[in-house]
Amino acid sequence: MRYGLAALLAQAAVLGILSVGGCQNAPLGASAGGFDATYTCTILLYVHNGEGHAQQAEEYKHNTQQHTGWKDVYVVNHPGYSELCRGRYPSAEAAAADLKQAKNYRTPVGVQVFAQAIVMPLTEQAAGPTPYNLADSKGAFTVVVAEFYDVPGAGYVGRKKFAEQYCRQLRDKGTDAYVLHGSAKSLVCIGSFPESSYPTTTIGGKLQRVVRDPAMDKALKDFPKLAVNGRQDVLLVPAKSGKRMEKLTTTSYILEIPRKESAADAAATHNRPGDAQSQ
Repeated sequence: MRYGLAALLAQAAVLGILSVGGCQNAPLGASAGGFDATYTCTILLYVHNGEGHAQQAEEYKHNTQQHTGWKDVYVVNHPGYSELCRGRYPSAEAAAADLKQAKNYRTPVGVQVFAQAIVMPLTEQAAGPTPYNLADSKGAFTVVVAEFYDVPGAGYVGRKKFAEQYCRQLRDKGTDAYVLHGSAKSLVCIGSFPESSYPTTTIGGKLQRVVRDPAMDKALKDFPKLAVNGRQDVLLVPAKSGKRMEKLTTTSYILEIPRKESAADAAATHNRPGDAQSQ
């Protein structure tokens, strides 16, 4: 197998940074023949980034199959990166033996190229329908409390999967949570509120919307800061005095719920009325 040193270092960095847990809470997967709820996990062997990633992944697949005899190696392409994976399994335990074999595998020149392999939920191309889809709700407005987007260069990929996992966590706690996948971002939202919850009124001679629904107000108070890829989005801006920098965090915000015909772009083009808050 022709693995360059730069590629090996990149793989170690990517798989070392990529934070994904076990697959017991993963979305349902698909077998090679189509949708099959039996399989929820796969082994991520390698992540290819940048120009030519799809071709490089296919070359790795061919070389891996040639030298190992593994018949279950496959490639999943995404915008900007490709994943080289092995197998589909019903649980992390079922993948353990193959994972150990992959980690211990050495190329003909003695390199453990898959030493950082991990078990992860099946990728979004193999996932089933989006659960708790905001576009299927009946309301007019929602409160966005989290945003997820892929950062392939840092090894952070799978934003749809992460958003759906967070939504499930909120649902398990009794929160009325939803997911909205856009072309670049995935949003996690709370509530599906009617038009009367956020009406337009005149204040100081200007038209603006105000929160009239106690449940919407509670969501904004319970989740005042917007989570971005699992953490607080902190901005450094000049303080009012102009002599020092001030840390600001972005707030959660109210979003008009898009209907199905426009939902695909809403997460990428939404209008955020929330302003940053001082920490």
